[in-house]
Amino acid sequence: LSGDGCSAVCTTEDENCSSLYGGDEDGDGLSNCADPDCATARHCDPDYQDNDGDGFTPANGDCDDFNAAINPAAPEICNDNIDNNCNGVKDAAEGDQDGDGEPRCSGTTVADCDDSDPGRSHNNFEVVGNGIDDDCDGTVDEDPYACDCSGSPDLADSIGLCTGAPTQYYVAASQGIATGYGVLAPRHGCRFITLSTGNAWNTAVFPSTGFGHQAAPTTAMSCMTCTTTDSQSPTRAHMGPEGCCEPGNVNDPSRIRITVTVPMNARSFSFQFIVLSSEYPQWVDSNYNDTFYAVVNSTALTSTMNVSFAPSVFPADTLQPMTVKNGYFEPDPPATDITGTGYHGTEGSSTGWLTTTAPCTPGETMTIDFWIHDEGDYVWDTAVVIDNFQWHINTVDGPVTIK
Repeated sequence: LSGDGCSAVCTTEDENCSSLYGGDEDGDGLSNCADPDCATARHCDPDYQDNDGDGFTPANGDCDDFNAAINPAAPEICNDNIDNNCNGVKDAAEGDQDGDGEPRCSGTTVADCDDSDPGRSHNNFEVVGNGIDDDCDGTVDEDPYACDCSGSPDLADSIGLCTGAPTQYYVAASQGIATGYGVLAPRHGCRFITLSTGNAWNTAVFPSTGFGHQAAPTTAMSCMTCTTTDSQSPTRAHMGPEGCCEPGNVNDPSRIRITVTVPMNARSFSFQFIVLSSEYPQWVDSNYNDTFYAVVNSTALTSTMNVSFAPSVFPADTLQPMTVKNGYFEPDPPATDITGTGYHGTEGSSTGWLTTTAPCTPGETMTIDFWIHDEGDYVWDTAVVIDNFQWHINTVDGPVTIK
């Protein structure tokens, strides 16, 4: 039988306990003073009393039952020399209780807003729609990519990578930030970035070449050579600068390197891009195959590799980096309107908007190199527009690019 009739009202003394301290009036095997069935009774045993009404008693961990702000569920207040959460340590000595990389206290100020939940930390990104302040900024479900519209001159900010990530720039004239490119508009936020083998924002049609910017930078570089039987273009999906690429020199390289600390709740990331080229379709399967890479260094990958690749047209049934040989380029009339970019018309086209998703490791330092170059010449330009970088809490098996 469960307790159902503890008529005595217990206090800290043997009062109203029928002179039977520890007795069992209702015969259910529980003493009067510890009978959980008596909802309105106060236990005679002080260990079972909740004197401050905070929902905890000394028996279940309340280390100060006369202060409702001190109990096992209370947040640790930094620099007050009190063990607020009754775990036996005070202030900065709390350390990182939930293992999310951020301690409760940093000096005299609060760092982790909830050190009992690894899903809440300044080291996290905000997951919109879950009703939780994931990044401990005091706001729930705010746009984690708002820096895109901040007006910041940083290229990382303009694609929504709002982490204060340092960015290295190469060949400034061939890259830039814009709110639009011809009819192309940002996929998220207010801006995007473009890399080009010519002048990033020159949309004029040049009679001598048809499209793009003939007077491009003519810097040449040598790629690290890897074993391949195809001398015309890379045929392996993960080839790329600082990994391996096609033999010989390439011209007009333009590169942006972003170094970022991965949020502790991120398991993968994605970004969108569209490649435009004046080499399509007449230079398909030739020595002139300008290439775009997104080379990522992450411990979640087997090596430093290109993560943006597509089905190949020549040779068929293979994967390769983004050249005009890939199967995503749109034949005339193209499905994607690129009017006003300089790549529209009978010569020139685009891949349409693509999305690359790749794994990452929480808390690691990851580098991303967005890279484009001319191959075989320094004319007949190619450009890429990159936007809408996002972190994700779900894991993915490996890099993938979809349309």
